[in-house]
Amino acid sequence: MARVDRNDACPCWSGKKYKRCCLLKDQRAQKPASPAPVAESEMRIPPGAHKWPILRVYVPIEDMWRACGHGSVMVFRGQPNGPAAMVLFGVDISRKGLAFVGGRSFRAQGEIDGFIDGQLDESRPFEEGSIELASKYLWGAWALGAAANSGFPFREAAPYLAFVPKPSGSPKSWVVDLVGPEGLTPRKLVEVVDSIPAHVEDDGGDVGVSTTMSFRLADAATTASLLQASLPDRRGFRFLPNESATVGSFDFVRPIPEGPLSAMPIRGNQQVQGWVDVEDDKLVASALTLSMASVLAYNLRRVLGGGLKLVDADWTLISLKQAAMFGLGPPSRAKRWR
Repeated sequence: MARVDRNDACPCWSGKKYKRCCLLKDQRAQKPASPAPVAESEMRIPPGAHKWPILRVYVPIEDMWRACGHGSVMVFRGQPNGPAAMVLFGVDISRKGLAFVGGRSFRAQGEIDGFIDGQLDESRPFEEGSIELASKYLWGAWALGAAANSGFPFREAAPYLAFVPKPSGSPKSWVVDLVGPEGLTPRKLVEVVDSIPAHVEDDGGDVGVSTTMSFRLADAATTASLLQASLPDRRGFRFLPNESATVGSFDFVRPIPEGPLSAMPIRGNQQVQGWVDVEDDKLVASALTLSMASVLAYNLRRVLGGGLKLVDADWTLISLKQAAMFGLGPPSRAKRWR
């Protein structure tokens, strides 16, 4: 349904780029690619579906966007009592716009709920929203990518973009609405992402934007109990009490993925992906990359409910290679990139 670029974060959420993780395995598992992938993807959406009435709209979860700059935009359109179609966009500030685009059709609108349920653990976080807000996120991300010459070619993305009306103004104003001083994205997050050196990808160094998120708590004891009793999500991510730390400290872990390992520490048959500390009146969660911080924040919301509210977030550019050499831990102890 969605295209994953070589330089995207790997869909297995290892924290590495797709080309350095599951790309080769996926290429071996797939049949030979179609010589005309754009035409094939356009066939998934019935002609004229972008003019059908809007059924549902999903936008990035506000707190998670403010903390990580990650989210999904989905728009469903359909004919009365008939077929439906949807488009899905991965909006990612660290990718300077759109991380992926995709779409599909449904023979009946009753299939939509099952599809959305399947996306909860697979796509960047989303919640129901307005078409106006979806338009701000989507067209702002597209214009940001176009300005940075890093986005999807318009011809390739056009069948999907047509589902979402353009906001008023010009592409320049769309970018301002997304990442400007009064835009949807925190200014410091924009500045940290903009400061990632251009040479890093070329020399093979993995740079992370370590992310620390603070959430308001009403009951620390209940929160710690819920985290301790929680079950893994469908990808195996879960919270494990950190017995070597203070009460209320948790490691955010997942089963060790196949393929080359990242620098993250191993705990038994689990790989640590982040850290959580439950304090008297707040919860502090941290991860070494924006993509993993997004997964961590989603799982906190999954376990603790939508009432969990972000109070503050902070970001630091770090070298993951240096972090591996000097010992990984919460971002406050990670070696800063210089």
